[in-house]
Amino acid sequence: MDGLSFEIDADIRRAWTPPSRVYCDDGVYAAARERVFGRSWQFVGHADEVRVPGQVQPIVMLDGCLDEPLVLVRDRKNACP
Repeated sequence: MDGLSFEIDADIRRAWTPPSRVYCDDGVYAAARERVFGRSWQFVGHADEVRVPGQVQPIVMLDGCLDEPLVLVRDRKNACP
């Protein structure tokens, strides 16, 4: 096993805990961040945080983990997608 792939047995009696490197290896952590956050949508805020048309709200998501600036916005026309 390379630390990034897992075999999951359908029989729960054969369950096991991942090896410790999964929890402390920087490479595994970086790959998990990319595979989880880099390929999927994440909830960062609610529409109530930008109630006024034209309002913006900077977002810090997972400070120190994701280095992408995010901003939640409501357009000036208050249009719904």
